[in-house]
Amino acid sequence: MIKNVIFDIQYNLNNKFVVAKSSKISDLINHFITTNEKNLKELRNLNIEKSDEMINDFIRFIEESNYNLVLINPFIELLQFLNNEKFINQFELDDIERLYDSLLKFKFIEYYIEASYFIWAVQDKKDKALKIAEIGLKLIEKKRCEMKELIYKIENE
Repeated sequence: MIKNVIFDIQYNLNNKFVVAKSSKISDLINHFITTNEKNLKELRNLNIEKSDEMINDFIRFIEESNYNLVLINPFIELLQFLNNEKFINQFELDDIERLYDSLLKFKFIEYYIEASYFIWAVQDKKDKALKIAEIGLKLIEKKRCEMKELIYKIENE
C-alpha cells in the first residue's frame, strides 16, 4: 500500500503550480494498474450461479479494495441471485435501489472521452485515441438500444 505519497511541486513561469515527474507518481500509477488487474481477475472468477458460496469472499474483496466502483455492478448482480435466507435477510431491495440511485450520479462514459482526449492531445496518438473514442461511441449506442428496449418493455407491460 502506498502511504504518505509526496509530490514535487514546482512553480512555472506562468505562475501556476505544476507537479513534477516523480517516482512517487509512477508508484501511484503502478498501484492503480495493479489494483485494476486484481479487480479484473476477481471479476473473471465471479460465478453468479454460486452466489451463496461466493458472497462472503466477494464482500471481503470489496472491503479490501476500498469499495472500488468497478465492483458494484457485479456485487448487485450477486445479491440478486442469492438464495440463502441468511444473506437475503441482511438487505432489502430498496437498499439496492438506493445504491443504483447513488451510482446514477457517475457518468462512466466520461472515461472514454477523457482517455481519448488525453491520448490524442497529450500523447499525440491519433489512431489509438480514435479507437478508444469509437469503442465509447459503440458503448453509448449499445446502451441506447438497451434503454429503448427497456422503455418498450415497460410501456407494454
